[in-house]
Amino acid sequence: MNVERAACAMGGACIAFAACGACAALTAIPPWIMASCGAILIAICGPRRCAVSAAAGACIAVVLPAAPQRAAGVVITRSPHAVVRNDLFDVLDRLDADPAGVMGTRVTVGGVWAPARDGSDATVSRRIMNCCAADAVDIGFDVESARVAAVAPQSWVRVTGVVGERMRDGESRFVLLGAKVERAAPDAR
Repeated sequence: MNVERAACAMGGACIAFAACGACAALTAIPPWIMASCGAILIAICGPRRCAVSAAAGACIAVVLPAAPQRAAGVVITRSPHAVVRNDLFDVLDRLDADPAGVMGTRVTVGGVWAPARDGSDATVSRRIMNCCAADAVDIGFDVESARVAAVAPQSWVRVTGVVGERMRDGESRFVLLGAKVERAAPDAR
């Protein structure tokens, strides 16, 4: 009997949730699907037997927000600093748009340093994340420095070099040739 009341309350909540606009604000479920599910729940239990429970569920759903909530603080979707020409992401965007226009040009990018080891090139990169830490990847450039930089791994650096391309293990990779590597503050570009 308590399960029927709970199902009716949920059905009433689903219908009110769809009717008041909260469905669109808080879920990706279309309102018509939400209302249909609510009607099915009430129909299964018998509308006469659970009218009070359905009304209670509807009253609870009506107090839910009908507009998406604003974030408490600032939500950063790009770099919080002013966009600086030749930033790592800017250079990669330009390479995507017009590779021939960027090849052979001198650029300066900022990122995290990984020195060469075990036959791999040194790299300057930044970590990007689409959804959560599980899908985070490092993107950036291989680095052929003009001189070996005495920079600790995982340090923030600024790298200036000429954009080139090479094949490595059957993969085309972008490289900064004749690069100058220098330590930088974490927010430097």
